[in-house]
Amino acid sequence: MKRSKSYCGYKLYTKVVAKFGLIEDYEVTTASLHESRIDLSLPREPMVRDKAYSPVSAK
Repeated sequence: MKRSKSYCGYKLYTKVVAKFGLIEDYEVTTASLHESRIDLSLPREPMVRDKAYSPVSAK
């Protein structure tokens, strides 16, 4: 909902190789899923994220 109006849609999340700017991985979800639920990183992989992703406590 936005300003008392319902919207249907999707969100696209991407994992980009910073050095080259190439998309390495992606995920499409419904718009109702919160950003903190998406994690495209691998264990011990350095990531730069938006503040919405830190800490990922909603899992």
